[in-house]
Amino acid sequence: MQPISISSVLDELFKLKTLEFLLVVALFGMIGGLARKFASEQSGSEKSSWLSSVVIGGAAAIAILFIFVPNDPIRLVSMCLIAGYGGKAILDSVQAKLNIAKLVEEKVQIEKSVSAAIDNFNDKILPLASDKANVLEVTDKSGQLQGFTDEIMKFSGVLNSLEVKTKTKE
Repeated sequence: MQPISISSVLDELFKLKTLEFLLVVALFGMIGGLARKFASEQSGSEKSSWLSSVVIGGAAAIAILFIFVPNDPIRLVSMCLIAGYGGKAILDSVQAKLNIAKLVEEKVQIEKSVSAAIDNFNDKILPLASDKANVLEVTDKSGQLQGFTDEIMKFSGVLNSLEVKTKTKE
């Protein structure tokens, strides 16, 4: 993700067409949230207020635009109604998508830094070792450096997965 300018976001947000669009999206989401409230009252399964259902429906309709971009007005309206009806579940899934995107970006950055560290090691240390009549061999005991997640990918873990051997030149 590229960093964004707050002023450019605010400028775009407060353009009249953008506000009108978001209000229409929120309005149809609110209608979907209200439909959910009426449906749940008939079944007796939900005990939230109609106001919370309407607000959550509007927010869900706006949030769903992060994932889906409709290509015509009919699909926009139906998507907003469905998102409003889905309410909290839609918001939870959009939040999960954002979390996954963040983790993927962090993983890519970690893989780049690990790759750069290994390249640096190979470029600077291996030539010194071969000049001294020893050949230094570095292998990954786990078989692959890729696939580490942010939680287990600590620098010490990477170092522990490297096996360093020296061999005498023949």
